[in-house]
Amino acid sequence: MIKASSVLNSIPAVLSKAASKFAVKNAMVLDTGASISYRDMAWDISRTAKLLRNCGIGRNNKVAVFVDSSPQTIETFYAVLNTGAVAVLMRYDLSEREIAEIFEAENPSAVFIRSEYLELVPRLSRAFVFEMADNRVLKSVDKNLASSPAIINAAAGKDRICAVTYFRGEENSVEYHALSNERLLELGSSKAKDEKSIDVLAEYIRRILSALFAGKAVNASM
Repeated sequence: MIKASSVLNSIPAVLSKAASKFAVKNAMVLDTGASISYRDMAWDISRTAKLLRNCGIGRNNKVAVFVDSSPQTIETFYAVLNTGAVAVLMRYDLSEREIAEIFEAENPSAVFIRSEYLELVPRLSRAFVFEMADNRVLKSVDKNLASSPAIINAAAGKDRICAVTYFRGEENSVEYHALSNERLLELGSSKAKDEKSIDVLAEYIRRILSALFAGKAVNASM
């Protein structure tokens, strides 16, 4: 059982420890047959986190991440947590109207999305927009930083909100769920393995966290 601490970046710290312990082991196995080691994954994450920090993004910001099963999603999610920002996780099956409403509510300072879905980013959004691509060659497609970044009104430490998920629930409605640092650690612990998922994205996170914390490989696609 992984115990949550009051350290803001306790999740990246746990991953960093795993990367050090399992450095040359495969962290992700791709459908192409290629693989990414823990050491290389940690390097990719650090580069993405540095990029975000260079854009002025940190604890008082939110970063929208469109989620799929790619290694880029996994690395980007960890990089956002590494900066202390809150990850706003969304799926590509949301409509433009629904996404616009989420952006208005969350006011993300940066967005990670695949280039073929750029039209989903609201035109009035004043955020850095990054193509969801190889985390070693990330490029910004819009260098306009939000002038009024969203402030996270949550206590520091284990109960601080680290990620929020937007997903399609019953009756086709869009539902919201907030995940605290403590809850994210619980999702990655052995105790959570037999629990029912709270939603599709939380289940996705749980599988990634529990595998990578334990030094196991995650199946990912390009």
